Amino acid sequence: MSIPVSMGHKRRIIFRLSLAATVLLLSLLFLARPSVLLRLKDPSTVDPSDGLYVIFNPLRNHGPEQCAARFLESLRDGKCEQSIGTLRDSSRRLETLCREENEHRLARWEMIDREDESEKIKLHFKVFRAGYRENTWGNAWVTVERSGQGWQVGDYEAWY
Repeated sequence: MSIPVSMGHKRRIIFRLSLAATVLLLSLLFLARPSVLLRLKDPSTVDPSDGLYVIFNPLRNHGPEQCAARFLESLRDGKCEQSIGTLRDSSRRLETLCREENEHRLARWEMIDREDESEKIKLHFKVFRAGYRENTWGNAWVTVERSGQGWQVGDYEAWY
């Protein structure tokens, strides 16, 4: 003999199960904190930013991104020597990078990918520079490394 279950009771059970699944998923995202939930890349494209689709975890640690943004803002503001001077192996690249950065001044940027390792994170930005035609974007990568309680820029690469 089965016990009849009302429609309202079924809805409450479904709601509670859905709520529990949502809480579980959010808890896992918070605890595991993968910075990228999904990354799709069209292998036939040549430019690293073309055909790239990334869904970022909204609960990720934003500290590395803020550090990279301050670095890019400094470059945009014409403070290349101070910014690049803090990088690893900067003495060989300082003159070349600053000449290029001053000639092709950053105007705006958008993070499009992020690769996390334990102590360093490589952030990929599509960048728009002064003098670029509308809808023309370049690529820049900022690598940040853990430093004490925070982050510092360890490397920078840009395609002009």
